Amino acid sequence: MLVLLCSPPDPVGSSSKQGRRYRCGECGKAFLQLCHLKKHEFVHTDHKPFLCTECGRSYSSEESFRAHVLGHRGVRPFPCSQCDKAYGTRRDLREHQVVHSGARPFVCEQCGKTFARRPSLRLHRKTHQVPDAPSSCPCPVCGRLLATQGSLRNHMRLHTGEKPYLCPHCGQAFRQRGNLPGHLRLHTGERPYQCPHCANTFPQLPELRRHLISHTGEAYLCPVCGKALRDPHTLRAHERLHSGERPFRCPQCGRAYTLATKLRRHLKSHMTDKPYRCPICGMGYALPQSLKRHQLSHQCGVSSSPSLTPAASEPPMAGHV
Repeated sequence: MLVLLCSPPDPVGSSSKQGRRYRCGECGKAFLQLCHLKKHEFVHTDHKPFLCTECGRSYSSEESFRAHVLGHRGVRPFPCSQCDKAYGTRRDLREHQVVHSGARPFVCEQCGKTFARRPSLRLHRKTHQVPDAPSSCPCPVCGRLLATQGSLRNHMRLHTGEKPYLCPHCGQAFRQRGNLPGHLRLHTGERPYQCPHCANTFPQLPELRRHLISHTGEAYLCPVCGKALRDPHTLRAHERLHSGERPFRCPQCGRAYTLATKLRRHLKSHMTDKPYRCPICGMGYALPQSLKRHQLSHQCGVSSSPSLTPAASEPPMAGHV
């Protein structure tokens, strides 16, 4: 194993970049010492010499490996001064700290989408790979290519309807673990995201980002109707309403949509499990909101309010969402 002896890296918050004469030829990042550059170059290869014997995970960086090993013991030596989170490395702490300011310093060169953390940008870049890229993970149900096995697991829940992350206060369920903490703050009243320009605080980061536009004016304007959108990704989705473009196509029936969220909702119509049954006519639906929409058609002849009735023993009726 190659061992590189270096002096410790700069402390958290150090802004000095003078003397960083060793530059990575792959990504342009500069370093104070040659050994730091050599260790960094591993991230651009598949070489991961540091193997965790406890769980089998491997790392290209010794710093990340040591932080991972400490994580097995519950040790995270770098706490955030603004919230209760702690991290195993200085780098992870620095990348976390930007969430309190709303900054998104990592920009995708291909589409302009911005991210608060470098790992998020790295994962996003894989979405721009050619469809037959060997690192892509195809969905066995709809054929969509996902960047990682973790992304594929999350995507599969769209087909299965699984929502394993439950709110202990109200029982609301979430498909992804990352959506639960923001929801929990609605119950606890915690508002950790403070605007750097005023005293306003917010329970969720997207709310802070939307608020920041009121100070900076940094919005993306629709050239057709002039509506201000908060990022280039949202602007492109909005422009499809004017152009009629529908790039998200159902692999099973060919129906197309302007937004990926609408396609995901539609895919549920192909699910065989439709537990929400209309008590008036017996129609079965996969989603409670679909049943509510259907029940409006009975309102002219029925005075009672719509109710959600999970299907009992009868087989679900096909052809309805």
